[in-house]
Amino acid sequence: MTHLPNAPVQYVLGVLRFPRASDPGKLVALTQEHIRDKYPISAEFAAPQIQVEMGPDGLRVEEQQLKFWQFSSLDKGWAVLIGSDMIALHTASYIDHDDFIRRFWEALEPAFADKVAGIQFVQALAMRYVDVIEPNEGETLDQYLVPSVLPSNINIAGAELDGGVMATSYRTSSGNLRLQVLRRPPTVLPPELMNPMTVSNNWGQSRPAGDFAVLDMDHGQGFEPLRASKEVDVKALMLNLHSKIRSIFDAAVTPHAMTVWKRDRA
Repeated sequence: MTHLPNAPVQYVLGVLRFPRASDPGKLVALTQEHIRDKYPISAEFAAPQIQVEMGPDGLRVEEQQLKFWQFSSLDKGWAVLIGSDMIALHTASYIDHDDFIRRFWEALEPAFADKVAGIQFVQALAMRYVDVIEPNEGETLDQYLVPSVLPSNINIAGAELDGGVMATSYRTSSGNLRLQVLRRPPTVLPPELMNPMTVSNNWGQSRPAGDFAVLDMDHGQGFEPLRASKEVDVKALMLNLHSKIRSIFDAAVTPHAMTVWKRDRA
């Protein structure tokens, strides 16, 4: 794959899901012991989740607070997230996919190695990339994105384009692949990614003033039935997930865009 020194990557997320742990605190302690040298800044967050249950008294709907732990690097460019049913790595300082997958596995490895407090079964793996496409001065957005993915800017007298969305989804041999292109969204990160964890790391705060687009791409693979962790080659599966994301990225951007992004940063 062609390396892009000036790539437009804004944010990358890798997630591994597993059956909910009865005592996530043990998993957190196990993981933190092995990653604290690289991710020394720790914080706890709570996120609401709607729980629906059917019991003797009928349907019951209640809101629960799910706890998450985040361990960030000193510069807050990288962070590991741990919840009761997931371990994730996310970053706003992406280098390349090999580096990301290596760091992701380093965060997971302690939980895969421990037979008591660790992960016994894997439910799903996923990657998500958010790219911000901003034309250089004197250029237009359609020089960077192919017409089929760029939300249209129809000329209407007395009206100026305020935004647009194009979304597609695909089935792959691995799972589900999704592409969403947002033109002039209110934030550079999609709303669900503007959460307390990313905000605390000061990610996604600056929004281009002119015409721009956000490419939001994710590819996930689920396991039904569950896959024993000892049978899962995380690095190989993540490489495969990334390859499809890179394929849809290459198909969505123009040769001119690739030329610009291949140049070394000034």
